[in-house]
Amino acid sequence: MQLTPDNTEGLSQLARKHGWLADEDAIVDLRVPGAGNMNRVLRGITRQGHTLIFKQALPYVAKFPDIPAPVQRLDSEALFYAVVRADAGLASHTPRIIGYDPEHHLLCQQDLGDAPDLTSVYSLKPAPSRHPLIEGLCRWLSTLHHLPVEDRLARRLTNKAMRRLNHEHIFVLPFVGEDIFNPAAELAEITRRIRADRSLGLKAAELGEIYLGKKPHPGAESLLHGDFYPGSWLAAVSGDLSDDLSDDLWIIDPEFCFVGPAEFDVGVMRAHLIMGGYPPPELDTLLSHYDPPGGFCPELARQFCGIEIIRRIIGVAQLPLQASLAQQATWVNDAVQQIMAPA
Repeated sequence: MQLTPDNTEGLSQLARKHGWLADEDAIVDLRVPGAGNMNRVLRGITRQGHTLIFKQALPYVAKFPDIPAPVQRLDSEALFYAVVRADAGLASHTPRIIGYDPEHHLLCQQDLGDAPDLTSVYSLKPAPSRHPLIEGLCRWLSTLHHLPVEDRLARRLTNKAMRRLNHEHIFVLPFVGEDIFNPAAELAEITRRIRADRSLGLKAAELGEIYLGKKPHPGAESLLHGDFYPGSWLAAVSGDLSDDLSDDLWIIDPEFCFVGPAEFDVGVMRAHLIMGGYPPPELDTLLSHYDPPGGFCPELARQFCGIEIIRRIIGVAQLPLQASLAQQATWVNDAVQQIMAPA
């Protein structure tokens, strides 16, 4: 069953079969709810006036059809949602899963309406009204990383195929000489220097081995979201949340989830707040609301942060950054220093 805007009848039959819809109900319209990256996502409107979100994994990246991707990624996402449902704090800020069809790699979940993602953070206008939001994200991530990780869960949530795909785009392609992405002239020279720096390439490869679980690391093993950046955060338009986290904050799209180093999620979050213009002292204060699990290694988190900045600025997965190219070059230079700093 293909999830396409014109296949309302096929989806209705499948949804009734699984009990996602009442027998007398049907999907009467399918619309794109917003920009998507990895999966095909459609909002289903039912005859009775309800709405549901349907997500299907295709054998490629929805935004980049020339990039193959494993369809089993939604198996991992469905398992992640099932695990976090056991914690009320986490569950109250992740979409409720109505059901999952592994045969068609199709997920049916709660519709969160038109809550925007937080890519507006790249406007370079850090405001005190956003602080409760970031603090809340830190607390949510801390709770996730403190969940007990049983051996059975660790074996099931390796998500190896997705990690291999991500590994290539994070730790390899930005550091090789091939022109996978043609940077603007202001970034061309720094891109050339990065790709010519053998020691940096070797360090990126070492961090990539940690990410893949092939190399021991000094940090902590936790359940990770795997892509903890503003595109996975939804919030009220105002972004002004109370200390106890309102229902307006949601964390979505954990298809890159796995059990691994907690420092990876934290490093990614830090990188995107830096690219949102948060100065280091303010950023450190906000991130102090993250309570790290035992064994957490701040140096490793900063190295992952540096990798994320480099891959987002000179790699394929571009962001709607509003910073000048000169500022972006400064961030890349600082990122190199973070990666190469002695532990």
